[in-house]
Amino acid sequence: MLIALVLGLSVLALVVAWSLRGYVLRQDNGTPDMRKISDAIQEGAEAFLRRQYRTIGILSIALGALIYVLYAFFRKPHPGEPAAATLALTTTLSFLFGAFCSGVAGVIGMYVAVRANIRTASAARSSLNKALRSR
Repeated sequence: MLIALVLGLSVLALVVAWSLRGYVLRQDNGTPDMRKISDAIQEGAEAFLRRQYRTIGILSIALGALIYVLYAFFRKPHPGEPAAATLALTTTLSFLFGAFCSGVAGVIGMYVAVRANIRTASAARSSLNKALRSR
């Protein structure tokens, strides 16, 4: 019952986030000069994320291997737990999946944030209230 509630609320949160993203991206994206600057900022943000995630990816794989080794060879299972190798594998895969989901959230967040900034700047050309509402 609890897992169904958690999954249902998670899906609802994703739907709300997707609709807010759509609302932001439907706003006016400014003049051609503004878009040129925004495109340069977007390119820089993507380069930053590529470099950062390359480093984090390597560290995550190394840490995942360390987690596996520690769980498989150094941790003694408690009664009722699965075998050490099974627990090590599931723990490591859970860690890597969490790291992957965190990375996806970072990419989506950066994508929307950079695109929201130009829309806020564009809305500020007409009124402060409109700029504050566009975010």
